[in-house]
Amino acid sequence: ALTATYALILLYTLADAARNLLLQKAMSSTRINANSMGLMQYVCGAAFASTLTLLQNGRAGIQEALRFKKILHCAPAGLLFAVQATLNNMAYAQGLPAAMALILGRVYIPVAAVGARVVLGKFYMWLEYAAILILTLATVAFGYLKGFDIATGTPQPHHVSAMVLVVASATTAAVNSLITERLLKNETVPFHMQKIRLDIASTFSSLALIPLVGAITQRVEDIPWVSRPVDGACEIPVCWNVTAGACFNTACDCQCDEGLFAGWTASSMPVISLALVVGIGYNWLVGKLVQRFSTVHRCIADSFSLLLIYFVGDPLFNKTRLDNACLDLVALIVPLSSALFSVAASEMQSVMEAVAAMQDTQGGDGLPRGHCECIAAKRGFDVGVSAEDSEGPQGSTAVPSGFDAASGPSEGA
Repeated sequence: ALTATYALILLYTLADAARNLLLQKAMSSTRINANSMGLMQYVCGAAFASTLTLLQNGRAGIQEALRFKKILHCAPAGLLFAVQATLNNMAYAQGLPAAMALILGRVYIPVAAVGARVVLGKFYMWLEYAAILILTLATVAFGYLKGFDIATGTPQPHHVSAMVLVVASATTAAVNSLITERLLKNETVPFHMQKIRLDIASTFSSLALIPLVGAITQRVEDIPWVSRPVDGACEIPVCWNVTAGACFNTACDCQCDEGLFAGWTASSMPVISLALVVGIGYNWLVGKLVQRFSTVHRCIADSFSLLLIYFVGDPLFNKTRLDNACLDLVALIVPLSSALFSVAASEMQSVMEAVAAMQDTQGGDGLPRGHCECIAAKRGFDVGVSAEDSEGPQGSTAVPSGFDAASGPSEGA
């Protein structure tokens, strides 16, 4: 059993690193519409979840998963998933390294923790607050070191705009985690059936976002009704300038096309297809990991995958350098503080379960029920958790599991 645990965690770590590196490579090395990638992620995810449902639950399971009212119930979460994926893909399309996106995406934890405290009424022990503070400061420090020139303090625009997109994506994911926890709290169907509903809702939301993003962006690739070059080999600036007419300008003689899937050429399809396949496999592994092990196991695996990307993946595939000692040390702090938060949350959940058991037996030593809170408080724990927290799918854990800040819904949500 121990060998299987470590093998699954190792496989998840490798899959997570490969997923982020391939998605970053697919978006940065091609000239595709960011919404088209998100759309296909959800279409493929729904197809895969439908196949699992058909094999495990038959036609009755498919009919249950496709109930219109249930899909409509998932619409708010689906919209936020689509927004989150679009923002993240746009950041990758600007050339943001995968490691930077993951580290900045850790702002998800403090945002989700504050949201859980305000919206769900959840409480934290002092160690969780310390971990949140360390994580927040480390993320801000990393963002500053990457987004500004250390010598002059001037911003590097090509990094700053992509970093803002990542932070916005992570914030959207944090808000969505709270909404999805509420939506799925009372669901009893298997998650692959819930995943069908979420991905269908996200698919329609992605379709709705296509004209909206096209109307407000200046990135010509994200405007489907404008003719633009199909690959990055075109070096004529006017072809990429939407205000100058892009490919409609007579000065542009590059190969151009228009439409949502312009840029999905034969040369770009291998990396795009591989990114989609690995993403689907990653979602399946998340489901297995969360079903069999605790949230702490997943957070530890996430930490290792982040380190694997920063110290191995990005230097190999994106030619980044590890010559900034300050940046390297901050990169170590971020995943460790994330793991610390999850360990603290797990300990808090164990204490709350023990307190609940003591209350059921009147303390086990003849004490009145109200004295159980005093016992826990003397041990340094805040037990002011609402009744629904002890009944919910995550107990008193602050941040719902199964949601990735950079990539949207996963099988373990």
